[in-house]
Amino acid sequence: MDIINNLNFNTMTKIELLPESQASESTQELYGAIKSQMGKVPNVYQVYGHSSAALKANLQLGETLSGGELSKKEIEIVSLVVSQGNGCEYCLAAHSMLGGMNGMSDDEMIGVRKGIHINEKEQALISFAKAVYENKGRISQEVLSNFLATGYTNGAAVEVIGQIALNTFNNYTNNLAGTPVDFPEPKAF
Repeated sequence: MDIINNLNFNTMTKIELLPESQASESTQELYGAIKSQMGKVPNVYQVYGHSSAALKANLQLGETLSGGELSKKEIEIVSLVVSQGNGCEYCLAAHSMLGGMNGMSDDEMIGVRKGIHINEKEQALISFAKAVYENKGRISQEVLSNFLATGYTNGAAVEVIGQIALNTFNNYTNNLAGTPVDFPEPKAF
């Protein structure tokens, strides 16, 4: 699968998946919780399984941020922006599936990955997330003001940063590991 335009990485697995039978007791407990929610342990979590601490941190950060101001759709918008920027095929597939589950069409998701959206508020979210991500948080007051002018709050701005951090953690892990994609391939553009 090569859904990242102009990038051609060797996707050979570099860190093997850790099956439940070989996992530590604490990782097995986390795998059990994941399976009860998702019906399986996705490959990304089997990479994280090599470190029970990293797996737990990832799950807790995601769960905590999902209870904030951003809607599930808005979380997926940020996830797609960051995953596209980091060239993570695994996360683009996962978040395209989740985006679809949260009401986004293939065309909307392609637009997000290109940095455009029809809805003014969601465009502000895309632009803000992309600016924060690309500039490592060093953005102008104008960028922040434009984001806030569409109804977002300072709290939402901080949550976007949290989502960028979480997605960067996942993107880098998957890119380093060469995690085999176990989600449907998203529509290419």
